[in-house]
Amino acid sequence: MIETDTVNFIFDGCPTSALHADLGAQITFKFDRRFQASKIAILSRKTFICGNMDDYRSTYRLSSSNDGQHFGELAEFTINGLNEISSFSFKQTTASFF
Repeated sequence: MIETDTVNFIFDGCPTSALHADLGAQITFKFDRRFQASKIAILSRKTFICGNMDDYRSTYRLSSSNDGQHFGELAEFTINGLNEISSFSFKQTTASFF
């Protein structure tokens, strides 16, 4: 888990703010109170790539938890291409951790 004080830029509304994550990395969002969610938006971004950006694929798995220890999978989705915001709906869920 990345500590809260290091990720405030994720919520700054600027699409050029970025979190660099390696293959297989996990990001945990912890909320002070249970949070209700049914959609996520992701901007897969690279400023340069050799080859066609439309051929780039990234797959994400979204899970939730109430205790931060035991997570249940909500959805898995794949984004094809880069530098466009993709949003995905999933079953409405209320949890403290995503």
